[in-house]
This record gives sequence, C-alpha cells and structure tokens, in this order.
Amino acid sequence: MDPQDNQQGQERQQSSVDRINRLARGGRTAYRRYRRARSAFTAARTAFTAARAGAAAAQGAATAASNPVGVVVIIIIIIALTLFMVILGGGNSTTATSEEIVSESPPEGVTFTKEGVGDAEDGKVENGQNIEYEIVVKYDTNVAVVPLEEILVVDEPRYEYEFVSASGIYQQTSDAIRWRLSENSYTGTSIYTFAFTLVIKPLKEDFISKNALYINTLSAGGGGGGGGGGGGSTSGDYTAWEAWPPASVDRTSLNAGRDAPPSHYTCGGTYTRIMNQLANNYNSDNKNRFFGTGTNFGDPVCSFTNAKLKQVIANYEPKASYREFWYDIARCESPGNEPMGWTLSNDTWGHFQMGRSNPRPGKPYDPTAEPKRGDLPWQRQVQEAIERNKKLLNERFDYWQAAICLCGYPKHSGNAYCSYLDSVYTNAKQKTYCTSVCPNY
Repeated sequence: MDPQDNQQGQERQQSSVDRINRLARGGRTAYRRYRRARSAFTAARTAFTAARAGAAAAQGAATAASNPVGVVVIIIIIIALTLFMVILGGGNSTTATSEEIVSESPPEGVTFTKEGVGDAEDGKVENGQNIEYEIVVKYDTNVAVVPLEEILVVDEPRYEYEFVSASGIYQQTSDAIRWRLSENSYTGTSIYTFAFTLVIKPLKEDFISKNALYINTLSAGGGGGGGGGGGGSTSGDYTAWEAWPPASVDRTSLNAGRDAPPSHYTCGGTYTRIMNQLANNYNSDNKNRFFGTGTNFGDPVCSFTNAKLKQVIANYEPKASYREFWYDIARCESPGNEPMGWTLSNDTWGHFQMGRSNPRPGKPYDPTAEPKRGDLPWQRQVQEAIERNKKLLNERFDYWQAAICLCGYPKHSGNAYCSYLDSVYTNAKQKTYCTSVCPNY
C-alpha cells in the first residue's frame, strides 16, 4: 500500500473515531442537562413548599404575638422552620460538588483534561450517588520529552470514597488510581489520545469534593505535580542497571528485540561503561533523555551474537558478494564489534556509526525517516545501513571510513563494491584511514 494512501486512511479512521466520541459526549451532555432540569424543578418545588409553610407560620405568629405565650410559639416555629429547611437541603447542603484539581505543568508533549460528571449545572450530584470522571490524555510523539513507557496518569481523590470502576488497564491503591500509558490502547498516529473513565462513590455527605489529577514519571525524577500535589519519581533511575532481562524475554530468535525501546540491561556487564557514558551525556538533560527505560539502544534484550549479525546481513543484503564487506565494516566502525558503538564528537551511533533521532535518541524505528539512523537495535542498524547505501549512495559505500580503509587491503581491493572508492582514494590514503578506524584489521 502506498504510504500516503495508508496515512490518509488512518486520518479518515481517526476522524470517524473523533466523530463517534463527540456524539457520545453529546449524548452524555444531553442526559446531564435533563438531570439538571429535573433537579432544578425539584428545588423550585421544595422552595415553594417552604415558602408556603413560612407564610402560614407568619400568619400564625401575628395572631400569637398578642400574648406572651405567643412569643414562645413564634420562637418554636422559627426553630422548626429552620430545621425543615436544612433537612430539605437548601443551597449546597444536600449535594457533593465535583471540583477537579489538575497538574499545571505536565511534561512537554503531554496534555490532559478531566471532567467530573455531575447532575446539576454547577456539577453537583445527590448525596449517595456516584461521581464519574472522564479523563483524556494526549501524547505528542513529535515533541514529547519523556518516553511513553514512563508516564503514569494518577487520579487521587482527596476525600473518603469507595472505588466503583475504571476503564483501561489500571492499578488501584488505597489512595489513588494509576494508569501506565504504554499498557493502554490509544487512537491517533503521531498524537496518541488515551481516554479513561473513573467512577467512585463518596462516603461523605454535604461537602465539596476535591480530586487531584496529575502526571507522574517512572524515572525522570518527577513530572507534573502542581495544583493537586503531584510529581515525584515512583521507581528507580537510569543508573540502576540490571545484568540480564527476565527469563520470559525472548533472546534467542533472530529478530529478538528488533523493535524494543532502549533498555536498562547491561547484558552481563558488556555495555555498562557505554551505558553510563550515554546516561551522563543525555539523561542529565530532560529534553534529550532516551526513549525507553535505559540507554541500551543497540542490544536491548541481549540477543546479539556475531553469527546472528551475519545472518541478518544476509537477510537484508541481496548481493552475496557484499555481505562479508558489510560484516567487516561493522567490525571496524564499531570497536569490539559492539552494536552499542557510539562516538560523542561526531554524534554517531551503532555498528555503522550513523546519526540518531532528534531531539532525543532511541526513538522507535520509522521506515520512512531520512536520513537513516544508528540509534536502533542491532538488526535495524543493519537494515538502515544497507538501505542508506542503496538509496542515498548508489552503492558506493563512501559514507563509511571503514569501507575506504578496507578497500585498500587485498581481501576487498579490486571487488566491484570497491570500484568507486579505489578510483577516488589511493592505496596509501586508504590504509591511512585504517590506523584510526580499523587498526586491528
């Protein structure tokens, strides 16, 4: 399918979903207006009854006031009428108001709204009835600075209540209800829209309810807060690496971890040094933090082996004569043949030392993105390098200094893939590159 047609189809689908959501909200609004009108009629009838009772009492008081006993009767009538008005519920006395408190400063690229659904125009519900909250969160992948996997939506009622229900995948504790965005479904392509409902039953009467909604982050040291008492990290930070993924994670298949986000696994300590360097250079600045839970972008589930690298190269490179050349380029461009190769001075990444996503590294793989990137799992690094050589370089390989070097040695010199490099660089100059790029070849 043509990518443009696919995008248009997604946009039409999203438009339909938005229309359905608007109709649903319109239906709920109409129902609430009906409830409000009914409440207003009930209040008016109550006020009329109370006024008529007051008039009768006043008439009786005028008659009774002509003697001392009448004064006592007047006092008794006034007290009784006051109690009658309280019982009937004048003003706010019989309602619980849904007053929301929300975060004033969620992380960049994250916005949210919340509506407390009541029966009356001022958002009231009758004592003993449930309060329903509608929460909508939007995550803009183009500008978001905190990975989706780290964002928690927290709703914290500030009164005694009984939990009734919630939509989506959530965690309920004694003091709050939390949704982790990455575990829940959404609509939209580049801007993800999440919709949640929460229903709770107040255990108090005649009060103003207050409910905090804010964004928490798992490892960014807090985010959101404000307005309702938010923010604060709920678990760990980027220096709390683990050696290996749990046993349930597939590490053996050829594509294991191919589209996984950067992880916090060191693969038995193999990548600890580079992961710490990356954390120090990028995660100290919240706007440039990695996507995912750590900085292991190249081998996030610890599935890499040299044998698998050769297999993946064979899968993506149709020309058999080029495959060993690619393998040797990977050996030279990334010292130690690590998929986590990284050069700070040039900001180049992975086996083939290519660029990264902006403004943050480790963004999910995008087949339409140009130029091709290196801050991806090792299988995607291979794919991106081969596609770059075909689409942008006309198979000249001249992006990689290692290729220039390798064409100066007998193993590769004279082969078709070295024809352009051999015509541009002398053998002596080619070997000069090797001293800095591929000294152990």
